[in-house]
Amino acid sequence: MFKKILLILVAMILLINISYSADIKTYQAAFNIVDNTIVVEVDALFNESETGIYSFELPADYDALSVYVDSKPVSPNVTGNLLEIELNKNSKIRFNYITEEFIDKTNFLMNMKLDFDVDNLVVKLVLPEGASLKKPIKESDLTSGSIYPKPTKATTDGRSLIFYWLVKDFKQGDEISVFTQIEPRRNISGLFVLFAGIILIITGIFFYIIKKKPKAKVIIAKPKARVIVRKEDLVEKHLKPDEEQIINVLKKREGRCEQGTLRVVTGFSKATLSRLLKELEDRKVIYKEKRGKKNLVFLKK
Repeated sequence: MFKKILLILVAMILLINISYSADIKTYQAAFNIVDNTIVVEVDALFNESETGIYSFELPADYDALSVYVDSKPVSPNVTGNLLEIELNKNSKIRFNYITEEFIDKTNFLMNMKLDFDVDNLVVKLVLPEGASLKKPIKESDLTSGSIYPKPTKATTDGRSLIFYWLVKDFKQGDEISVFTQIEPRRNISGLFVLFAGIILIITGIFFYIIKKKPKAKVIIAKPKARVIVRKEDLVEKHLKPDEEQIINVLKKREGRCEQGTLRVVTGFSKATLSRLLKELEDRKVIYKEKRGKKNLVFLKK
């Protein structure tokens, strides 16, 4: 009688273990580092069609979560930071999200714990494009370099370094941690753009100065301007810089100009120009005439 009871208890324990242990053939977690963000992609392949609800822990800052069951998208069901996926005779789970939790400046640190048994666990780490390890690993010794633990495999796709960790018979409650120190790619293109911009600015200033100088010489050398200078009044020789600017414009325009045009050419405000013209008019250097809606300013000869 005692032996029968013992056999029944053992059978019940075995049934409980079978019913609550997930039979996952392959579980791959890929971590792709893009700048200071991690793109995480998880693929779980079951040995046979499974039923039940399985939970996967997510980082607190997860975003852009997508879930697929047998390649079909399903609505994510998240409680706290646990993603719960219900299977109904399905054999494949896939979900992905982005996070910043595993990256700190140039250090990558990930710790993963699973609540089910896995026949083949694969952890994949893809460094940013052009980045390298702070301390490179030797081809003959994967334990060297600034990466821990020893990667099972190290390769590249021509743009990024890729590392793999393969674990057989990963048991429920086991943990795996990966730590990597990264040497970011030097942004040579950014420096090139900066230097190119500086050169363009200097070149632009140089040509502006060269282009501007001949114009000043041509204006001063105009015959009509010289004629006006020879006839100018003694008062005109003692002009202020702003007043001299107005007189020079009038000389270039044969001794007459519209007041509105003067304001545009000199850049003075309306009030400033009116005040300067009033002072010049009081000193008999210029005079104004009303022509319709416009004021014409004349240089006295």
